[in-house]
Amino acid sequence: MTTTWTGRPIDTVTASDIEAMRQQITDHAHVRRNSRDGRHAGELFVAAASASYNRAIADGLIHAADSPAHRVTKPRRLPSTR
Repeated sequence: MTTTWTGRPIDTVTASDIEAMRQQITDHAHVRRNSRDGRHAGELFVAAASASYNRAIADGLIHAADSPAHRVTKPRRLPSTR
């Protein structure tokens, strides 16, 4: 996030920016034999964004209602192949 949005204040990032980055990460995820089409990479990105915004809320940089990461839904995990 910091390399993509360098110089942007944390309160100017929108939920659609986070969704677009999640889609980009999902599309460019490393493909393996047991790949899940990048769903887990997208899920981990949303979790990391939420964690970053949780820290910003705790530090008083933004209000809890202003967090765009908390308005983005994580992709659901597919059933296990085991």
